[in-house]
Amino acid sequence: MTDTTNLVPRDDIPEDEDGLFAYLSQLIEQARHVASTQANATLTMRNWLMGRAINTNILHHTRADYGKQIYVTLSHKLTDRFGIGFDQPNVSRMMTFAQLYPDYENCASLATN
Repeated sequence: MTDTTNLVPRDDIPEDEDGLFAYLSQLIEQARHVASTQANATLTMRNWLMGRAINTNILHHTRADYGKQIYVTLSHKLTDRFGIGFDQPNVSRMMTFAQLYPDYENCASLATN
């Protein structure tokens, strides 16, 4: 299996059991790679979009330093609803990520590489 980004049907399925086992093992590894790549790209874009939304909210409301602490409140609410991964340091990193890569196309390109 040479294509590591897609799962496509092939006609060279081995006839013998050992060959079939090797073929299936390679298919499982390939599927795991594809799934992890797609999951990572999706999470990267989610984090960028979240950071962008928080930064935009702060900017549009021209919040003072006190107002910029909104991410603290948001992180508590998000953690309560969705569990781990949305604590203050993570939300802060999402915001920084969106600031460092403000262009959607650049971020999308990073996410897929």
